[in-house]
Amino acid sequence: MQRLSQLHTQFVLAAVVALFAGSARGQIGLGLSPMRVELALDPGASYTDSLQLTNETAANVHVRAELLDFFIDTNEDPQFGIYPNEGHSCREFLRVSSTDIDLRPNQQQTIRYTIRIPAEIGAGSYHCAAGFTTQAIPNVAGSGLAMNVRMVASFYVTIGMPQYKVQVKEIALESGRHRAFCLLTNPGEFAWRPSGALDVVGADGAVREHVALRSIPVLPRRDQNFLLPLKDEPRRGDVLRLRMEVGNGEIEEARVDVSEQMLSRR
Repeated sequence: MQRLSQLHTQFVLAAVVALFAGSARGQIGLGLSPMRVELALDPGASYTDSLQLTNETAANVHVRAELLDFFIDTNEDPQFGIYPNEGHSCREFLRVSSTDIDLRPNQQQTIRYTIRIPAEIGAGSYHCAAGFTTQAIPNVAGSGLAMNVRMVASFYVTIGMPQYKVQVKEIALESGRHRAFCLLTNPGEFAWRPSGALDVVGADGAVREHVALRSIPVLPRRDQNFLLPLKDEPRRGDVLRLRMEVGNGEIEEARVDVSEQMLSRR
């Protein structure tokens, strides 16, 4: 078994939810590292490591841990929750050492996690998450303010040797917006994360705009929308050209001509 990579930057992947009744006078903050764990494991294997959870405020906080499924929606936002029909979930394989955690001001707590892979599991990519949410804390002034903050560590587990399957389903201009989109399809069992960009190529062959794809995964057996804001309005005769690489060393390319019909739908 091998840890492939970790993302140690601290940012919120799930949600920061504030429940307001009155004016805000304080803020609760959590730090979590790593925010993403990628593993390659064999069927029947077990892997244990830890996350670091930090109370970044000067107040005591109580944190509730939960195991979650997730997917990426059409707006490129992760949606975390309990989704029994979410395929390729590793939620049933994941355990954390603590589900209720009290943190003193600026305290750091080690949260151990274990992933146990069933012996009979098939080859593919599996994903799940551990969420850590502060419980509502009224402010001392009694205004009724309460704030919950959720931090999430996402897990990607690869079983077997990846054989990526990639399809570009659609490249188009979004109606009513200065934005293009690419709809990518993953018909296979392994998740991949495209690296590349959409170019707006003029009739003279010059690249007028170059917009990088956001680094989000295309999960197995899913379509995934990628949104690409444009500075200038494309013109008839332009070409929208997508070039990307998904981890197999091959360059995928697709293109579509900007037609009058495409422009009229905007």
